[in-house]
Amino acid sequence: IIIPDPSDPTAVLLQSSLITSLSTKIRTQAKANAAFISGGIPAMKTFCNEQEVARGNFPGPVPVIFCDQVQDMGEIAEAGAEGVLVAVCGGNEVSSVDDLSSDAAWSKNCH
Repeated sequence: IIIPDPSDPTAVLLQSSLITSLSTKIRTQAKANAAFISGGIPAMKTFCNEQEVARGNFPGPVPVIFCDQVQDMGEIAEAGAEGVLVAVCGGNEVSSVDDLSSDAAWSKNCH
């Protein structure tokens, strides 16, 4: 799910309620096992907050995996993500460990 960050203050308010609704539907109607979120950290935080509200209820919260350019792991964790998907080798097939050792994203985020 790609959730962009709007720049208009009115759009921010409208987007927040839509993200909360989407998060609820992912959990209750889609019966998802996880949510893969790309886009802005504030939008992901809104999504994660709604999931956390479901803790102790049925269906419970789904893990949120952040899958975008990793800016700050601490900020992503603080927003509520339970995992990060890191693209390596430019999305190309990894045929050996040597392919990973030459990849900058792997070296920066996974060592």
